[in-house]
Amino acid sequence: MKKTLRVVLAVAGMVALVVLLVWLSIPPDPDLVIYTSADDAYSRPLVAEFRRRSGLDVRLVTDAEAAKTTGLYKRLLAEQKEESGPVADVFWNNEISRTLLLARKGVLQPFTPGTLEEIPEEFRAKDGTWYGLACRVRVIIYNTDLVAKDQAPRSVGDLARERWKGKAAMAEPLFGTTATHCAALRTLRGMNRQTANAFFKQLIDNKIRVVAGNSVVARMVAEGRVEVGLTDTDDAWNLKDQGKPVEIVYPDQRRGEPGALIIPNTASLIRGAKHPEAAKRFLDFLLSAEAEKMLARPPSRHLPVRPNVPAAPDTRALYEIVNPMRVDWQKVADAVEDQVKDLREIFPR
Repeated sequence: MKKTLRVVLAVAGMVALVVLLVWLSIPPDPDLVIYTSADDAYSRPLVAEFRRRSGLDVRLVTDAEAAKTTGLYKRLLAEQKEESGPVADVFWNNEISRTLLLARKGVLQPFTPGTLEEIPEEFRAKDGTWYGLACRVRVIIYNTDLVAKDQAPRSVGDLARERWKGKAAMAEPLFGTTATHCAALRTLRGMNRQTANAFFKQLIDNKIRVVAGNSVVARMVAEGRVEVGLTDTDDAWNLKDQGKPVEIVYPDQRRGEPGALIIPNTASLIRGAKHPEAAKRFLDFLLSAEAEKMLARPPSRHLPVRPNVPAAPDTRALYEIVNPMRVDWQKVADAVEDQVKDLREIFPR
């Protein structure tokens, strides 16, 4: 009898423990949910600072390296159709084209940040559905042990030359800033779907390596697996800070060339957000000069949109990029959707 009682008590204790562990594993309803495609290295410290100041329980949701923006974009579209409404309150996107598509599809709602007058007009939507901050640039990175400075490619078009056959890399162009870059090229004067596709086919014929993400491109160059690559400034700087033998080229800086594509981060309030006031508090912080100062520091060295916030001393400010690519972002957003079928046919998976 005593043995049976001990067994019953032991089983009851185990059941109680399991119930407690399950209860503890269920996350409480947070005060704020942020979806971001921004890299952990700079998004998490900034969100941690906001948590410290606000005392709010903030849940940060990210996605896989290769499909960060695209994955979260699809998730946000799906949430708008659910009866329970969206999970996300804020979308902090590390690029802009998918943000514009979300605005068109009614996923974003207008808001006015307290820092509105500090943000240049070119970096804010007329309807208040998004605001730009902390830019990155699409750059060429090369391995200094394998490529002399005066021999490095100076234009994105150079990557289709025989010199770089089998020796260059780029990220898969269906996602993130690479998709935006391909779409931007399609919208330039003198370019269209046919001419852009012809250039992309030249890259494939030149045996460019297509890999899963811009950080992968940067690592391949740093390790000498390829000699040059097309990536973003933050990924390039990450390798330079590690002492790797890499250097950065801001491409197409001569008159008549396409120019270097500058891509801002974007900040938006989700339509139907469950925590709108907390969301606006975070957006005010994200869109502040102080946040841009944080994002301008190493390791990411984003370029502030505010003229009065300095870039990191070892990088370029926006005004120092003498030939920025001139694009109509609405046309770029159109091209991002229109190009998918073509790119799937041209580039290997």
